[in-house]
Amino acid sequence: CRVHGAPDVFTTFTCNPKWPEITAALEPGQTPPDRADVIVRVYHMKLAEYLDEIKSGRAFGPIKAVMYTVEFQKRGLPHAHILVWRRGGSDGDGWFAGSCCGEQKPDSPCVCLATLASSWDH
Repeated sequence: CRVHGAPDVFTTFTCNPKWPEITAALEPGQTPPDRADVIVRVYHMKLAEYLDEIKSGRAFGPIKAVMYTVEFQKRGLPHAHILVWRRGGSDGDGWFAGSCCGEQKPDSPCVCLATLASSWDH
């Protein structure tokens, strides 16, 4: 924050144990928690795709900086907290609102929710 000021966007990226890449790697009778190696590999691959979308400017427009950390939830699934600083600062109106995936965008590599950083509490 000393260098770039307050971030413009806070977004999370959470692993979905129902991703086809995970379910396809399971043997009969196995559940996703039985294959932590698969979960982590698939998550890392999809997180890299999402970060590329952000860094390229396709997700939130031109980017000045990105910072993230990956944590594991109590049930063992990884999730990332991502801070984004946009070139020219934040103009949240008109460029993004709500979630970026789910039923409206089933091919999206993420299960995420983004809000303006000025309104988040964690």
